Amino acid sequence: MAGRPSPLPRRARRARAVAVRIAQVITLFLPEFVGGATLVCARVAHGLRARGHDVAVFCGRPGVEASPSGVHEWEVDGMPVTGVDAASGYVSLDTRAYRHAEITAHFARFLDRRRPDVVHLHSIQALGVTLLDAAAARGIPIVVTAHDWWWQCVRLFLVDPDGFVCAPRVDSARCHCAPGFDLVGRRRELDRALGLAARVLAPSRFLADALIANGVAAERVEVCPNGVELPPARVRRRPGPVRFGYFGGPDNRLKGLPTLRAAVSELDVGGFALQLFGVPPADARVPLALFDRVTSAPAFAPVALGDVLAGLDCLVVPSLMRESYSLVTREALAAGVPVIASDCGGPQEIVRHRVNGLVFATGDAGDLAAQMRRLVLEPLLRLRLAAGAAATPVPTLASQLDQLEHVYGEVHRSATDAPAPPIAAGGATASSSTRAAASPLASPATAPASPRASNVAAGTQLRHVLFVTGIDGAPYRYRVGHLREQLRLRGVASDAYYFTDSALPAAVAAADLVVVYRVPMTDWVARWLAAARALRRPLVFSCDDLVFEPAAIPQDALALLPENQRAGWRAYVERYRQTLVACDAFLGTTEALVAAAERAGVPGVVVRNVLGAAELTTAESARHAAACRARNDEVVRLAYLSGTIMHDLDFALAEPALAAVLRGHSRARLLLVGYVRTGAELAALGDRVDRLPFVAWPRLFATLAEIDVNLAPLRGDAFSDAKSEVKYLEAAAVAVPTVASPTAAFRRAIRDGVNGVLAATRDDWYRALATLVADGAFRRRLGNAAHTDVCLHAAPAAHADALVAALRNLRDAAAVSRAAPTMGPSMAAAPPASTCAGARPSTPATVAPPTAAAPAAPAVAGAKPLASEAPSTPCAGAHDGGARYDLEPDDAMPGTAQPARDGSSPPLAAGRAVGQRFRAAADDLYRIDVCVAGGAAIPVLVVRVATIGPEDDETTPSRRAVREARIAAGPVAEDAWLAAEFTPIGAGAGRELYCWVETAEPGTAAAEPATTVEAVLLRTYACGWGETPPAGLYVDHRPVAGSLAFRTFHRPARGGT
Repeated sequence: MAGRPSPLPRRARRARAVAVRIAQVITLFLPEFVGGATLVCARVAHGLRARGHDVAVFCGRPGVEASPSGVHEWEVDGMPVTGVDAASGYVSLDTRAYRHAEITAHFARFLDRRRPDVVHLHSIQALGVTLLDAAAARGIPIVVTAHDWWWQCVRLFLVDPDGFVCAPRVDSARCHCAPGFDLVGRRRELDRALGLAARVLAPSRFLADALIANGVAAERVEVCPNGVELPPARVRRRPGPVRFGYFGGPDNRLKGLPTLRAAVSELDVGGFALQLFGVPPADARVPLALFDRVTSAPAFAPVALGDVLAGLDCLVVPSLMRESYSLVTREALAAGVPVIASDCGGPQEIVRHRVNGLVFATGDAGDLAAQMRRLVLEPLLRLRLAAGAAATPVPTLASQLDQLEHVYGEVHRSATDAPAPPIAAGGATASSSTRAAASPLASPATAPASPRASNVAAGTQLRHVLFVTGIDGAPYRYRVGHLREQLRLRGVASDAYYFTDSALPAAVAAADLVVVYRVPMTDWVARWLAAARALRRPLVFSCDDLVFEPAAIPQDALALLPENQRAGWRAYVERYRQTLVACDAFLGTTEALVAAAERAGVPGVVVRNVLGAAELTTAESARHAAACRARNDEVVRLAYLSGTIMHDLDFALAEPALAAVLRGHSRARLLLVGYVRTGAELAALGDRVDRLPFVAWPRLFATLAEIDVNLAPLRGDAFSDAKSEVKYLEAAAVAVPTVASPTAAFRRAIRDGVNGVLAATRDDWYRALATLVADGAFRRRLGNAAHTDVCLHAAPAAHADALVAALRNLRDAAAVSRAAPTMGPSMAAAPPASTCAGARPSTPATVAPPTAAAPAAPAVAGAKPLASEAPSTPCAGAHDGGARYDLEPDDAMPGTAQPARDGSSPPLAAGRAVGQRFRAAADDLYRIDVCVAGGAAIPVLVVRVATIGPEDDETTPSRRAVREARIAAGPVAEDAWLAAEFTPIGAGAGRELYCWVETAEPGTAAAEPATTVEAVLLRTYACGWGETPPAGLYVDHRPVAGSLAFRTFHRPARGGT
């Protein structure tokens, strides 16, 4: 994740430098254009030339359309520049902005003429990515510096036309900025071309992490800060008002000028002046009362920068766009001038709040006004910040040049180790013999291998991972689905099965490694584990809760459950432990879990929970939808979301503080989602407390986007301290700050007061909540920081390399020294030959996830979203390896669901029906799952779906079925989810539907089961656990109290139907 290690020390690098020919490539160059990337390129080019390297520049010109006569040659301080007219490429929503054949032809001739040893591309919009192909075809190693977001964002700076600041991780398929433009095709082409670069440089850690999160292999990414070369000041600061400065540019909207103007309009103090450089007078409009305090001045030459900074007390960098670096911020600090900056990325790496500057929430004029006001009214603060600025180390041009020389040397040496590529004929390329003879170093090389090649080194490749799960729902999504997604990014195949699937022995044989996720020991589990050992397949137990250490059982939480459920819970803890010790290694989400596994004698490694691509994209859509609505700071919504019934005692930690805040702050409201029961204090404030039932994860992000503060209290015991930081991740994905208990995982994820707040005591909780209710700007700063953190560091691509490395290491370690089998004689028995009725494995070729045999998943803490449910006895008898259980699909979006269950329907005998009325969450409903109790063989079940029309009333729902599906007869696991799939119902979002389940009519071929069947009971949920009582259940088409346990999924029809 961190990218390449730091380069060699300067002295070592300089000793190895060899004069080389370098082509610097940039979209626009001096003297026609002056901008941040252009100045960096120019300084680098001149600096390298001064060190004896042969440097030439290739650039575009915003002149007429490129043509054979559109090439211009000039010099800048003796350095040769070749400029090509590229006017059409400067239209962002034009394919020529990234694929410009005419420019490539000119560049090919430039390469043939200059014969560089290294090509270094900076910003290349309008020039096109096929420049990389031209260089790669000649075997010239390529270095790319990303100065902005062009490689991911068609608008360069992650700001949409309406001013919404997009996430630094970009999903081009869901981008709303350019309807009608092929953003997916553009991204595909840019990703392909960037794969040709031997090294991708970023001026900041912020941008480097963004490149990795967007799929660039970490081993090719390196941070190379732009060096500061500050001209000496010839003037001295004059006494007078506090002088703020702003440096404008081509797009002052993106640079935050409207935010600055609004902030100045809010300043209710005197004693300040604001000078706007490079801002036309028409754009410098402010209220008449401030006319004499705000002045505009033309842009200044770079040589005057020292003098301009010397006349300022503070530089304001109010950027709306995500700054990749902000050279001017570093220049100001180098001059001893404090900086007030928005939390837009690059400046935050060097501007430390209240140390050498101040930070405000991007786009928040009120927050910026407050920071400026502080600087005006607090002279001691100004002095302290100025001293901090002067003491801040900034990168120098010399250090940047040292690093670049080292990079050029590395990529060129690497290039000489590979054979020269075949060269195409026809003017656009040069012959390999000419290229080799021209180089003063060694022969050229092909473009570096794909980043995905990191997993296929000889003898070390990880080809196929088998996941066996003992639990469904959110835990399965985080610890199986997300890991499979990461493996796909690195070309590793995987399958997922439920732990009683009869196909497991064959699946084990096909795998390199078996990850056993939260599987309790049974006779059948023992048998396929023995088969894995016989085949020498490494076994890795995986878990995300401390459910395998009996001493860590939360007795007070268990006391909330009925006795039979407590007994089942304890039994599962012991069975989890048996499976753990039967495995070679452990994969945990936190250090505490790994330590617990090691206490049981099983070595482990931490692979943390992260979000999947679908979650991040869905969260970004929810954040955007919330931003489109007017912000209302008059109501501050605090929220606690619970996925299981075992969080009452956790919530109780924060309840006194919440009650006090609600009583003392009229703006505050509390939202409770899911399964949680409150105490007397909150019960007395019922009019200030809102409730929502459990929501599926897409709706979870929409709900989070509507709140202001997320609550994550946890008790201070071993069980809680082993939990991961998922609650922080999910809220951060929509830029909502979290107040959390200081468990190990939350301490690691949350920097207190920076991207969240940690609260250990009742007083801590009150102070944190009262502050966040009162200070909207602080909330937004915390939320913005958390959002950036999660987008960059909790994305699939950011963790894929670490996951592959961890699994490879576990596999290799198990192969070297395997533990002796610790299982009983029954494990040596041959796996059963019977097959699971209706079971189907999930494979890369079959996207639908497995339908597998299983016993009931245990109702343990963190087992979302089961509620008020006792774990049943794991598989017994004939059903131990052949009972059906349908896992949720990984290629569909979940919709309306009520997964909790605390009761059962009447027996589903012939002629009877059990149904559920619900509203579709989205279009293309294609699957409805019901939960079957009993753990016995079932007959054929028929599931029908009808639409509810205006003429239908509550007591007689429509039975005009629009879809029908059958669930095959055969043995099913206890509390098994069974899927009924049908042709998607298009345009169904928001429509009321009624589905019902019946047994197939006796006497029909479809109704004949293969075995004797028992009465079918569908699981229901009637009592609730603090939330709004569930509803919608029908028996024999008549409404009754409660809800069916059901879940729905949406997916467009395949094959275009």
